[in-house]
Amino acid sequence: WLVIATAHAFTVQAQPTRWTALEKTIPAMMDSAEVQGLALAVIENGKMVWQHGFGVMNIATKAPVTTKTVFQAASLSKPLFAFAVLKLVEQGKFDWDKPLLDYLPQAEFESAFLKRPLDDERMRRLTARLVLSHSTGFPNRRNEDTSLRLNFAPGAHFNYSGEGFVLLQKTIEYITRQPIQDFVHAQVFAPLKMSTSSYVWREVYETQAANGHGAPDEVRPHNKMTAGNAAYSLYTSVEEYAAFLVAILNQKELRKKSFTQMLAPQIQLPIRWGDFSGKAEGLHWGLGWGLQRTKLGESFWHWGDNGAFKCYVVGYPKSRNGLVFFTNSVYGLTLANELVRRIMGDELEALFRWLNYD
Repeated sequence: WLVIATAHAFTVQAQPTRWTALEKTIPAMMDSAEVQGLALAVIENGKMVWQHGFGVMNIATKAPVTTKTVFQAASLSKPLFAFAVLKLVEQGKFDWDKPLLDYLPQAEFESAFLKRPLDDERMRRLTARLVLSHSTGFPNRRNEDTSLRLNFAPGAHFNYSGEGFVLLQKTIEYITRQPIQDFVHAQVFAPLKMSTSSYVWREVYETQAANGHGAPDEVRPHNKMTAGNAAYSLYTSVEEYAAFLVAILNQKELRKKSFTQMLAPQIQLPIRWGDFSGKAEGLHWGLGWGLQRTKLGESFWHWGDNGAFKCYVVGYPKSRNGLVFFTNSVYGLTLANELVRRIMGDELEALFRWLNYD
């Protein structure tokens, strides 16, 4: 019996798995796409079943990427901040349908955000719901010397806007009397044991964080963001962001009603960026998340692009499956559709055409 059992155990252990196959194919994909480093985590049935680091943090030092390597999460900062805001709503300290100017004094709004006198009364209708669904009417980003104006009436259209998230951040910071890092740490990082994650640069990141890469041999210096920004400044590892994804798929840390509202369509996406003449079939935005109906059912997703850092996350509420990956390359998102196809068995070509990533 012992001989048979031992032989059987050895046979099972020796069989190749889907993960060992990916460990062989992903480096080849990265090489063809000129992606220097990648960290990936996969969730199935609400549990993390596989995570792996590939390539290097820096092509000069050759330090390897691991699942604990810190990356710039770019716009994956937004859903995590939205999650923290929804916790504040549940605590009865904030109403996402109440105008933000009911919380933030006009003088603070003008000096800290507009940087000019308020001269558009439509801005008094701005709410957290409009911010989280990207329908404020603000552009995505402005130059420091550019006055911020509404491009359309709040709620009329979808238009992706980091500026809206900055306004919501300033409102939450005023209400809680906490900078964004302290606020999100209390609401999300501490409960989910995300001890490495931060919206501001930490000195320990000097050795823990990946460097971004432009051209194949171009190493970019660390971008040490000392002022937290809800739209793009999150530093985290794939291991810790996957813990956040698991919490959403298992509906932890928020009430069921909050998850239902977060993942309910708030507004349909336009047929193309900036083109409001038509609607994109099956593509909506919820509260902090993009939403898509695919052959696998309803999904929530987000992408991140901080230039030399590209990342992507997708989750499927019904199956409680999902994945998240980070890269330190300007070409990182060219891998997204193929990774989702191979790992999740889904096709996202329409989405990435809409995002305009080849």
